Amino acid sequence: MLIYKYAKGGKKMLKLITHNDLDRVGCGIIASYILGNEIDISYCSNHQVDKVFSDALSSGEYEMIILTDVSINKENAEKVKESDMNVLLLDHHPTALWLNEYSFAKVLIGDTDGTKTCGTQLFASFLYQSMEEDKDFHKGRKMFEMVTNKVLWKFVRLVTYWDTWQWKEENVLEAKELNMLFDIYGLEEFSKLIKKKFENYELYGDDSSFFGIAERHVLKLRQREIDDLFKKKNKSLKKTKFEGHDVGVIFCDRFYSEIGNRICEENTDIDFVVMLQDHTTSLRGIDKVNLGDIAKKYGGGGHNNAAGFPIGAVNFIDEILGDMNDFL
Repeated sequence: MLIYKYAKGGKKMLKLITHNDLDRVGCGIIASYILGNEIDISYCSNHQVDKVFSDALSSGEYEMIILTDVSINKENAEKVKESDMNVLLLDHHPTALWLNEYSFAKVLIGDTDGTKTCGTQLFASFLYQSMEEDKDFHKGRKMFEMVTNKVLWKFVRLVTYWDTWQWKEENVLEAKELNMLFDIYGLEEFSKLIKKKFENYELYGDDSSFFGIAERHVLKLRQREIDDLFKKKNKSLKKTKFEGHDVGVIFCDRFYSEIGNRICEENTDIDFVVMLQDHTTSLRGIDKVNLGDIAKKYGGGGHNNAAGFPIGAVNFIDEILGDMNDFL
């Protein structure tokens, strides 16, 4: 299934449904840069995906719907199977592997050589494949930049390093800094910033830094903020049992990937950390427990070392841990 078959009309015929973290937003940035107003993008939280997808499927407005880095439930998967809608789902979460039984889904954890992948990389590779299948498709569009734009592919690489946590293993700090910059600027301004870098790709050398001087200054200030927050959260850590494991529990709604990882590094007696937010719970660990399997039991999903589910702080403490007093 190739995008050029459905995007040749010049009108808006494509729908992209993705999430709102860096990996999913990366898909949206590349889609809007390459395809412009030919694609309609919806950024949504995991618990909104099924409704957004169902509405798009039944609307009759789109000739193709693409989902990146998100999954749908069994009911919606069966709807696709029974419909004549062109749907493509690209994901890399182990908890979504069951969707591979459907022809419209491509859930790939890594490349054939074992290298980890992410939603942005899967989507960029899909666009590249589409262009390769039709050399004329790039006319009037920016599709040819899927070959020539080295800044775009560096962005894909940095997003992949961040999302798969390879940046930690290989000390690729620019990947971590890219996510920090996304958090600082927010979706709209970050998208503008990245697209501007894409547009000026010919100015970048092979060894050029992805960030300018002003961005470096902003990143330095943000890292100080993260360091201060880590100290506070580590001090407030509550240790308890959850799903038969020794865990740490904190309230944290910012920087939870880095904060969670550092807490696990600092507190080697816990198997993973539970980070409570208003409406969701995030889990982070370091190769001790398959967190994706735990999250799936509570209606969520994810990876071995990073997962989450849609249960907020109060309900988690009251209904799952069952002991509110320890957290007052």
